[in-house]
Amino acid sequence: MIHNYARQAPVTMAFSLVMVIIWLATAAQAGSLANNADSSLGEQLLLYPQQLTPVSIVGNMFMHFGAAHLAMNTIMLLLLGREIEMSLRDPWLYAAVFLVSGLGADAAIVHFHPNSVVAGVSGVLYSFMALLVGIAFRRRSDLRAPIILIAVNLAYSLLAPGISLWGHLGGLCAGVFLIPATIWPQRKVVQWIAVLTVGAAALGLTLLPA
Repeated sequence: MIHNYARQAPVTMAFSLVMVIIWLATAAQAGSLANNADSSLGEQLLLYPQQLTPVSIVGNMFMHFGAAHLAMNTIMLLLLGREIEMSLRDPWLYAAVFLVSGLGADAAIVHFHPNSVVAGVSGVLYSFMALLVGIAFRRRSDLRAPIILIAVNLAYSLLAPGISLWGHLGGLCAGVFLIPATIWPQRKVVQWIAVLTVGAAALGLTLLPA
């Protein structure tokens, strides 16, 4: 089963393994499974909006606070990521969509929640939920399931404490703008234009002083 999954979604599998490896490394440094962020590597990967570094801008997507945070996000990534990766049919394009989705979350956090300390792949997951709407539209299948998924998760983000609402909303917005990359799977030029345009905008907003 693992072999089949890796064949269908190799980038999703690789990114999930990176997340697990980073958690193990930070937990070993911190000497704690729950407080793994209290480590030198963790400090470098956490997103501090007022102290951005190239490492933290990307690294925060793979960093998680504790085993429960990691487990929940890894399971969601394995479920959603495979659908997106198989739909795009291009590992490089999928990797770009992943990173651009995370940049969308970064940009929202920097400008709307600048005093926070953030980590996790959940912003990417919200982008993927939006992309599932685009995939359903292309396939002419029922749009209600992905829309309900978004609504339920947004409700959770609003009600649960300690959740980066702005990171989730930023990822969701990035996903909305990335939908053209999923609607026209045979038009690689259109897909890459959509991804690179959204990526340039998200990165520019992230680096723009709040």
